[in-house]
Amino acid sequence: MFDRQTCEISGWGHTVTGTQPNKQIPDQLQETNGVIMTNSECTSSWGTNYAGSVHICINNRNTGTCQGDSGGPMVCFRGSTPVLAGVTSWGVSGCGTTYPSVYARVSTYRSWLDTTMGI
Repeated sequence: MFDRQTCEISGWGHTVTGTQPNKQIPDQLQETNGVIMTNSECTSSWGTNYAGSVHICINNRNTGTCQGDSGGPMVCFRGSTPVLAGVTSWGVSGCGTTYPSVYARVSTYRSWLDTTMGI
């Protein structure tokens, strides 16, 4: 649905990559963008850990999600309308950017969310 589209991600997670003991936690919300990958592209990166029916991947190149960003939004646009496409789920340990960040695919859970919220 959003393949090859540039989308925005944001979060309050660490801003320094790697395993340094003094990782930086921002005092302002961090935001970046990336291109949504196809399921086959993401499977090529993550193998069987990636399930396209419940995951969506974003290629952030030199930026991406890190510890503390979990649960944060991936917002894509349909025209000028923002759409919550994903919720930060998992990625490379140590905040590396060599692999795409993986998000929970919101559309998969839409019915459950609507029921649970009483919509």
